[in-house]
Amino acid sequence: MRGYKKGLFASPGTKRPEVLNSIKPALEGKTICADITALVTLHDLKLGELFFNRFGKMLIASSTYDVAYDFRETTRQFRTDSKGSEWAEGLITFLDKYTESVFPQQILSINAHGKEQTNDILGKSFADTLLIIQGVDKVLLSEDFCFRSPAVELQGITGVWVQAILMILEEENLITADEYQKLVIALVNIFTAHTSIDSYTLMKSYVGYDGMPENVFQKVTKVLSGNRSDMSSAVNVLYWFWVALSQSDNLTATKKNELIHEMLLTLCDSRVINECYNYFLAFLSVEKVRISYQ
Repeated sequence: MRGYKKGLFASPGTKRPEVLNSIKPALEGKTICADITALVTLHDLKLGELFFNRFGKMLIASSTYDVAYDFRETTRQFRTDSKGSEWAEGLITFLDKYTESVFPQQILSINAHGKEQTNDILGKSFADTLLIIQGVDKVLLSEDFCFRSPAVELQGITGVWVQAILMILEEENLITADEYQKLVIALVNIFTAHTSIDSYTLMKSYVGYDGMPENVFQKVTKVLSGNRSDMSSAVNVLYWFWVALSQSDNLTATKKNELIHEMLLTLCDSRVINECYNYFLAFLSVEKVRISYQ
């Protein structure tokens, strides 16, 4: 597993066919159980109402609610009005409206010492989440791949993450393609790795929109680096972005060349330069042949 300076490793790559053909059908008729990483992400993206309307209330462990409650109480210590921070109060409101908190009854029938050890390793809320997802009618929603993947493997359940949910919402026309791209950019901005992007994401972050985070184009471009993507997908995304860029009348030739140079440097970041060069030339050759046959 690759390490990152900050942020969550949500997925090793979100592939649309896998999401729509495998994960989406597995969600039907199931209760979605969320951990704290997914809840915070949904809250920050302001997706509570949309998620609730499509999937219903999320099930969470009571100790997960306690994490948010304790954080709010902590923020009160630093305010003269004794109120929690706006973000912390907002998270509690989100949980009250869109989740159902339950105590995992399985705790009463398992070894206390073993449970305590699991709490120490994972954290109590994550350990309790593992208990409430037991059963064929449950799905785990988590932005933490290192937590979700073993749970899926050991318990035989379906695991899902926020970008996969976004793909389902877009496919069902519950959000537009433009809204989907803005939400993906928001995921990149909070450094949820690996967030999968395409050439449209790059173009959207470059052109900009109202409320877009600062310097987000540089953050989106970084997804193409060697420690955030594989070579084939990065080159494919970069190529089609350049195609769209070449058709723009709003940029000078000098600016276009500067952008291409900057993005080539990002592509080579954490990769062997000669391999990047050879792969890119091979890709261009194949694409040239494909276009000639159209």
